[in-house]
Amino acid sequence: MNKLAQIRSIVQEARELIEEFRTDAVAAIEEYNANLASLTTLQESIALTDVPRIKENLNAFTGLSEQMFTPIIECEDPDNLLVSADALESFEVVEPRRGAIAAKLWGVLAAIVLFVLLGIVGAILQHLTLDPSQMDAKQLLQSYAFYKQFLPGMNASPYIGVAMAALVSILFGILVSWALLHKAAAANLAQAKALFDAAKEYVETNRPRVEHLKTLAAFLAEAKKNLEGLKILGEEYEARAKRIRFFEGNDAAALSERSRKELARLQKLFDKLDALSQVQLCKSDEDVAQAVRELFEEAGKLVEETKEEIYRG
Repeated sequence: MNKLAQIRSIVQEARELIEEFRTDAVAAIEEYNANLASLTTLQESIALTDVPRIKENLNAFTGLSEQMFTPIIECEDPDNLLVSADALESFEVVEPRRGAIAAKLWGVLAAIVLFVLLGIVGAILQHLTLDPSQMDAKQLLQSYAFYKQFLPGMNASPYIGVAMAALVSILFGILVSWALLHKAAAANLAQAKALFDAAKEYVETNRPRVEHLKTLAAFLAEAKKNLEGLKILGEEYEARAKRIRFFEGNDAAALSERSRKELARLQKLFDKLDALSQVQLCKSDEDVAQAVRELFEEAGKLVEETKEEIYRG
């Protein structure tokens, strides 16, 4: 494989590496941002609608036992809040092509210079004048006519010498161009390898951040699921509270045992809904704060516990 093919192969590998990582990174960032926005929107909706409505229904009862309220988690430092993730800094893969045009230009220049030098040498060897002001087309032809002697038996026309000088000059120009292209190719190959190494380093440097965003996105998705479950169950038990108040009255002490249990369950659901609708998504060492994680995990456990109670009858 020649150097040009090697360069293109290495550059293509670098492009594929960056493109594959970029696709993965964009998907991870979009998923994280979408989950964060979705959870935040759900929190705001619950705080504005569900919490006040359920609280009003609970307050309509008298004699309800006091409940332990889950404390609201707030970030002491605003910089420790989970925020939307920015796109990664781009990495551009450009095939190195330095020196190709310059090599061709130097080849042309070398051919021209050699052709002129051959004319001067031919004029000197034939003792012709070198004064440009006295040179004419005939004398120029005579200058190159010197070289026709290297092809014995050929036509004695001086144009043979011009053709020989031109041919030698062109071949020399090609040789110079090839040598410079070879040198440029070696430099471009080294640059291509450096580019590939830089692409690998870029991926290795940014991979942990992308994987971390995937982890956060998974947490946010689970947190939203738990909160949605809590909201649905809160609405169901709120409807039960309305039914209880309508048929049994608003004195908690006079309610049936089953109704008191349902109101106690609604108080638990309300407690967690209220806390989760206001909890700030704090982070610690770039990860979700343990207290926040535990609060959403508690919500998930309450959802499962309430589901079992419902289906158990």
